[in-house]
Amino acid sequence: MKNSTEKIFYFLIPLLFTFPLFKESISSFFFILLGLNTLLYNISIKNTSFKNKNLLILTLPFWIVLVVCLIRFENFKSLNPINHGLFFLLFPIIFSFIPKEHFTKEKLNFYIEILKNSCFIMAIGYIVTFLYYYDFSDFFVTLYEIPKFRDFVYFEIPFFKIHPTYFSSIVFLSTVSSFNKVLKEKKYFELIYVGIFILITFLLLVKISIMMQILMITYMIIFCSDLSIKQKITTSICLFCAFIILFISIPGLKYRFSEMFKSFNNPPSGLAYDSTNIRVAI
Repeated sequence: MKNSTEKIFYFLIPLLFTFPLFKESISSFFFILLGLNTLLYNISIKNTSFKNKNLLILTLPFWIVLVVCLIRFENFKSLNPINHGLFFLLFPIIFSFIPKEHFTKEKLNFYIEILKNSCFIMAIGYIVTFLYYYDFSDFFVTLYEIPKFRDFVYFEIPFFKIHPTYFSSIVFLSTVSSFNKVLKEKKYFELIYVGIFILITFLLLVKISIMMQILMITYMIIFCSDLSIKQKITTSICLFCAFIILFISIPGLKYRFSEMFKSFNNPPSGLAYDSTNIRVAI
């Protein structure tokens, strides 16, 4: 049983990094399979000891949620956050029992590539599906300063059901990975990934992800590349011009940033709401 369960890790761990492509229930099923295989593997080698001394620290988010729920306990519904925080407990425990050879530098790069390609498929899928249901001109249609594409991804997309804010966070990590390969390994085809990831982040209008992408790419060009001073300046200027073009051409983008100042003290009125005043109201 040891050999068979050990071989299954080579399939289940990469499969886990395709989670953006699937519904939460399917991704949870993949994780359950990984947990069961981890249990069978450790039974086969008769391992019952916790080797990870940092397990308490790694599971700290779960214990915080648990303690807060117990302090605020009123009825069993008040314990629901524990269910959502359970992965913060299970992930560190299960991964600490998986053989270390599955987490070498080469393996981790492989997992990141799977995650990156999953995000790439999703980004292309969002755009293609939008064009299937709507015309290209609908990219520039806005309602209450919110582009139609953003609302489509949030509410209408028939697959890839992941919150765009979470998705854009993963896209940010994928952008850094691809751009690092461009700078360090001269893999210029990775610019296709960078371009698509930047575009989908701007189309989704996730403010924090947009700012993080701009800052991180600028930082990497200046401090993490072996380009000459002239090349750094030229590349930075080109990227700055590209970002300005996106700011001008993508509808609602300017409003998404100005709303932070305009809507902070203005509560929602009817359907005229945005992410800033709704958070303040809550």
